[in-house]
Amino acid sequence: MKIALMFPGSGTQYAGMGQSWHETYPIVRETFDEASERMGFSIYDVCTSEKLQHDMDLVTAQAAIFVCSVAAYRVYMQEVGITPHLSAGHSLGEYAALVSAEAIRYIDALDLVCLRSKLMIETADHTESGVIACKQLPIQITRREVMNWNHNYPDRSVDLACYNAQDQAVISGCRPDTEQLAAILEGLGGRAIPLSIQAPIHSRLLHGAVAPFRAQLARTPIQVPRWPVISNVTAKPYTDEESIVTGLAMQLTQPVQWLDTMLYMQSRGISHALELGPKSTLSTLTKRSARNIRTYALDKADDLPKIQALQYSTGDLLGKCLAHAVSCRNRNEDTKQYSSEVAETFHKLAELANAHAEHSAGSLSEQGDELKTAIELLLQIMKGKKVPEDEQLRRLNRLYAEGCEAASGIRDLAKSY
Repeated sequence: MKIALMFPGSGTQYAGMGQSWHETYPIVRETFDEASERMGFSIYDVCTSEKLQHDMDLVTAQAAIFVCSVAAYRVYMQEVGITPHLSAGHSLGEYAALVSAEAIRYIDALDLVCLRSKLMIETADHTESGVIACKQLPIQITRREVMNWNHNYPDRSVDLACYNAQDQAVISGCRPDTEQLAAILEGLGGRAIPLSIQAPIHSRLLHGAVAPFRAQLARTPIQVPRWPVISNVTAKPYTDEESIVTGLAMQLTQPVQWLDTMLYMQSRGISHALELGPKSTLSTLTKRSARNIRTYALDKADDLPKIQALQYSTGDLLGKCLAHAVSCRNRNEDTKQYSSEVAETFHKLAELANAHAEHSAGSLSEQGDELKTAIELLLQIMKGKKVPEDEQLRRLNRLYAEGCEAASGIRDLAKSY
């Protein structure tokens, strides 16, 4: 079984999103509190506001979607804990995907999400934005009509912002122009749906935002992802830190290659795709374009049991050690110390867990020295992240409960901790 994690993007917000998670899981409340402290207002109040669907400003709405996606990911790692083979996010969702693979720290990514939204609004300040989804029409026809429009009206540019599926795309530009082009597409048999997004996303109208955003990206601590994260621009995994900086900057004006992303997942043998965040838009798109991939949407707390069932086929304590290492909150603000005490140790733990998953089918009792090493590495990571001792102990006890008698080493460590 190969799992991919997917994170939704702009326009997926709705009143009440994240509420059931917040009521059920302390780790979600902690995730919301971190963001609220950074933003200066309650993200939970935003997520439960009736204004969120249509009347919320872009910065706040996108921050709320991002926070809910990270919260869902942390619940997934805590309650299921199966290490993914790759992550991908649609537009805004790419930031949650990078957080999931620890390429960017959560709060740093939140800062980037907010700056990105502000720059989009400022750059398009005098533009009446129009973002329209075009469905039920082959993307080749939509692309042809966009090219024809730009040829006939060079001073009224419209861009193809997202390649979502074989028969679904998104166009972006000035509202009068996108509405006229949408009417043409409807005349060809398509269905046009205006999206509630306050900026001409993924279009050349945002060119002025690229340089200042890239400058901030260059100042942000970024590291190689723990597992592959797919770029929206290339539909291929990022290769290094610089490729992430370049990809996120280019993403402002370049289209989201989501169809190619799903085809890439399919080519890599992904069997299950889990959508973490509001709604189930990406799950629906995956079913349309990569039908051999089973999809699951983790939007509300009652969605969790069907995903938890997946762990019974991968009940590996080494993987669970890795899941705990990922899901615990980092409180270490010292970048150099984090790199030496956490990043390198995490790499060792990931190698150990992945090697066991690929080459060993033995029982838990046969893990022996590997399990002991994994626990020691997990402890180093939690201490490096400055996780409180009581939380470290709870996580060790939980590992013991999950591993039963095969995890006697965990029990001994927990007793002596």
